[in-house]
Amino acid sequence: MLTKLPQVLDFYQTDYAIATRWQPFADTQLFMQLVNQTQRPMLHYWTLPQTIILGLRDQRLPNVQAGLDFLHQQGWSYFYRNSGGLGVVSDQGVLNLSLLLPNTFELTISQGYQLLSELIQASWPTLPIETGEIKHSYCPGTYDLSIHGRKIAGIAQRRSRGATAIMLYLSVTGSQQTRGATMAKFYQLSQGQSPDFPLVQPQVMANLSDFLPAASNSTQVQQQINGTLQQHGYQLVGSRLQKLVQQPEFKQQQQSAWQNLASYNQSIL
Repeated sequence: MLTKLPQVLDFYQTDYAIATRWQPFADTQLFMQLVNQTQRPMLHYWTLPQTIILGLRDQRLPNVQAGLDFLHQQGWSYFYRNSGGLGVVSDQGVLNLSLLLPNTFELTISQGYQLLSELIQASWPTLPIETGEIKHSYCPGTYDLSIHGRKIAGIAQRRSRGATAIMLYLSVTGSQQTRGATMAKFYQLSQGQSPDFPLVQPQVMANLSDFLPAASNSTQVQQQINGTLQQHGYQLVGSRLQKLVQQPEFKQQQQSAWQNLASYNQSIL
């Protein structure tokens, strides 16, 4: 699958702040529009500190306010993303990656998941990274990535008429036990029941660095993924997007998208 990507990819990296915590998903919306207009694929790496990113399904929890109160008491920020699925954890030890492709690059949903899975597996070929649902992880899915049965990453997709965003979170460093225990307590207090909501067991979660100490931070991991793409013959271009996001027109669109997501989260601000 990796050999089928267009040979030139734009890439961009962002370290978001809690104060603008829903900006990554506002930007994803804008980047999908941009990819549709330019017909150039892009990679977006990003981090966001100490935040629980909830999915649309989490809104249906019977007692979600009790869960949200717990997150607040524990010092976590939180918000609802404008897409389906369940909650995931973001902090400085988690690297998020979005691969955005124009729809002229035709992929089925399963091929999209496979593409990003293969990129991660190719980046660390000595590790036995497998795909398949880790049932008691948070946000379990068919294309969870795991090592020896412990989940290190999850993948989701967002599709529009013009572009596809394949999005991955990769736990690099930090305490997966704390992350897992936080989500387990959140669903317990929110009265989430299986099979609609996961019965999270923290011991099934792990970091990439647990198996590869050299993966010591998100920057190193990003460089490894970029290097893998370059080894497969891809050219990565960073300067183009750096200039574009500074343009007044983009800033205006970004502010509008941010306000839309802020309105969407008005009930829990």
